[in-house]
Amino acid sequence: MLVEVLNQPQETYLGFTLPAKLTQGVEAKFYRSRADYLRDFPRAGLQPGETVLGRIQRTQTLRVGYGRDMVPFAYSNDKGELVGYDVACAYDLARALNVRLVFVPVVYDKVEQDVRQGIMDIWAGGVYVTESRMLWGAFSNPYYQSPMALIVPSDRIGSFLSMSDIRSDPGFAIAILDSPTLRTLAKRLFPQAKQVIVPEYRLLPASKGWSAALWTLEQAGAWASGHPGYSAVRPKDMGAVMVFAYLMPKNSDQMNQFINHWLAMRKADGFLAEQRAHWIEGSIAGGMRQR
Repeated sequence: MLVEVLNQPQETYLGFTLPAKLTQGVEAKFYRSRADYLRDFPRAGLQPGETVLGRIQRTQTLRVGYGRDMVPFAYSNDKGELVGYDVACAYDLARALNVRLVFVPVVYDKVEQDVRQGIMDIWAGGVYVTESRMLWGAFSNPYYQSPMALIVPSDRIGSFLSMSDIRSDPGFAIAILDSPTLRTLAKRLFPQAKQVIVPEYRLLPASKGWSAALWTLEQAGAWASGHPGYSAVRPKDMGAVMVFAYLMPKNSDQMNQFINHWLAMRKADGFLAEQRAHWIEGSIAGGMRQR
């Protein structure tokens, strides 16, 4: 199946903002730098006998890790505001816990260390469920899944219709975020390809030497909707699917139960469907065709 972004919606994901009714009454602080955050929160350990949920209640603070430019789950809009599906959900979760909210930037080569040491209470913002992460973290129930896809120049869509065509191209180079998960997946899907590491996909247009970029379908589609000249394509026989969930430290049983209950309640009352319609489906509305 091919999925192609045909045109640009009137308002792309870069213009989306958090509604006032969602943020009202929730005190929130957004850190752009891990170092700045650690200066303000130098001690993250649990007190003797304390649970992660107990620490949140004691400190009256929910610390949410987020990855940069993880469209449409957590990213900066054209006003520089941190927004997205998981950012909206974090505000609602903080309200349910009746605590303030702190957003902690994730550094991928330090995220295992930071989760283990309790630098953050949960990691959100387009977090993929993987076996390796299960070794050092605890996942909530999944809240979304998406097949993998490619970001490609729109004038070269015909070169990316099937995996067999791509794999037979000796010059094919795949751009990926600096993430062990995507590096491993890219190696499995395109064993012959040169890998081009891109710190953030907002830098893709200025990056050189890549043929296509690997991301999930919804992420690729949302990104392409805001970047004229690029399309999201799911080649025939690509096969791979990513599952999204919230990740917590291993000793987070009570917090995990709370989040799973919150997810169930928000699914039942339509809140999650509303966020999905706005942040995920809305960011690519009118711009996709399947054939």
